[in-house]
Amino acid sequence: SHRNVAALLYKRGGKLGGDDLTLASSLCAHARSGRLETIEDMVRSGANPSTGDYDGRTALHVAAAEGNKPIVQSLLAQGCRADVMDRWGRTPRQDAEHAGHGWPDSVWEGRAT
Repeated sequence: SHRNVAALLYKRGGKLGGDDLTLASSLCAHARSGRLETIEDMVRSGANPSTGDYDGRTALHVAAAEGNKPIVQSLLAQGCRADVMDRWGRTPRQDAEHAGHGWPDSVWEGRAT
């Protein structure tokens, strides 16, 4: 929870602990909890937002299903791929629509709405 210290460490060559699966799972948990700043910090520090957890779900899948538009927009702006499919063959957009969040194309194209 020390954002300035973490940013300095990363800037000086520090790395996030954990493998890709661990980091993806952590990003998903933060998306579920609505922790936008933590997600942004992790991605800036090297976590790949397009990597999926054990079910192939990315933080974008989770945020979309939860209806958390600010996190969806932030992840897309940070380069998260919107076409990643989870193990059930669903994209984040499909998860959002299934949960009743029918956002316009501009959201998925990374444009502010």
